[in-house]
Amino acid sequence: MHGPLADKTALVWLGENGERKCFTFLEMKKQTAKFANVLSSLGFGKGDRIFTLSTRLPQLYIAAIGILKNRSVMCPLFSQFDLSRFLQRLVRGDAKALITTQALFDKKVRPILEKLPQLQTVLLIDAQEDENSQIRSLVG
Repeated sequence: MHGPLADKTALVWLGENGERKCFTFLEMKKQTAKFANVLSSLGFGKGDRIFTLSTRLPQLYIAAIGILKNRSVMCPLFSQFDLSRFLQRLVRGDAKALITTQALFDKKVRPILEKLPQLQTVLLIDAQEDENSQIRSLVG
């Protein structure tokens, strides 16, 4: 079940304030499978487009691999987009799910949320609890 590289470092994350987190191949395997299961339990599957909007947090990398394990399509967004370009990509991409941070949600998504009826789920990678039934929390 666990190969010879299971305990070797797969990802080293360096935060802006000097934080450092290391993840082994086994930890990455478990975390990404867990996230793929979260997506599956929410009804997302093969071919569903899952958008991401985040700084380079460890949860973003875990989510990216989990999206691929779920056979969904990862669609990255960039915080430099203005609201109209952001809305355009989400609408044209038929965004059903978005993975983001609380701050980026408040700045980029909340102002256009009513224009995104197809958006079923927003996963906040840095939230501590559910904000409401539409916004779900992903805590690594």
